[in-house]
This record gives sequence, C-alpha cells and structure tokens, in this order.
Amino acid sequence: MISSVYYHHPEQSQYSLAYVTRDQDEITTSGENVIVERYDFDEEFFVLYTNRGTSGTVDDIDASSKTCLTRCLRRIGRLQCDCFRSSRRLSNRAS
Repeated sequence: MISSVYYHHPEQSQYSLAYVTRDQDEITTSGENVIVERYDFDEEFFVLYTNRGTSGTVDDIDASSKTCLTRCLRRIGRLQCDCFRSSRRLSNRAS
C-alpha cells in the first residue's frame, strides 16, 4: 500500500505543506490561517498546511518576475553543467 502526504491540502488547495513533525506540540500557529492534519503510516505524525494568501497561475507573473526567473534558471543550468564537469574530472583522476 502506498501512503501519501499531499503537498497541497486535498480539500483546500490554497493550503500548502509547511512542516512535518511527530510531536504535535512543536506546531505553533500564532493565530495564522493553518490546517493541521494527523497521519498514521505505521507511526503517527502531524502535517502543518499554511495559506500564504497567494494564488494564481503562471500567467499572473509580471514581466520583471519572468525576467528574474529566466536568469535564475539559466544560472541553475550553468551550475549543473559545472558540477557535471567537476564530477567527471574527479572521476577521471580516480581512474
């Protein structure tokens, strides 16, 4: 049997997973808009879902955010390439 904890609350999708703990007392809500769910997959644990008050689609992202996101994705791509090259060099040295 596969057990799942949802990233978005299954009944209220505007709530997203924020924290997981075995100790319910660790969860403090400070009056925030939250949902706490109890799960039991051989061991009991608790999941905190929060509503950050933001919603929408990719179409709602403004032009400056799209530009920033594009730059970040390019940098991530370059970092992945650099890591791959470094890994190959280390592997070749070990051989």
